[in-house]
Amino acid sequence: MKTTERSSVYWRGRHPKDYLLAHNPVAPVEVDQPHGVNGFRVMWIPPEYRWRVCKCGWRPDLGTHHSNLRGNYRIGSPRRPA
Repeated sequence: MKTTERSSVYWRGRHPKDYLLAHNPVAPVEVDQPHGVNGFRVMWIPPEYRWRVCKCGWRPDLGTHHSNLRGNYRIGSPRRPA
């Protein structure tokens, strides 16, 4: 799926209502980081994955999201802890 809207979130098809919005371990570097840029991926996950609530600052307009990041990353922070 392609779009000209830079801040779009991509996902395929429908998902169960209890699924959670999440992103992969690639820390976003912008508040509106789009899916696919620099390896950043957005997805729906089932609640049994038990990924933690992410506080990176990505897309606050979408509400709470989850991630399996290993660290407390924030938008604009280094990708790896020093």
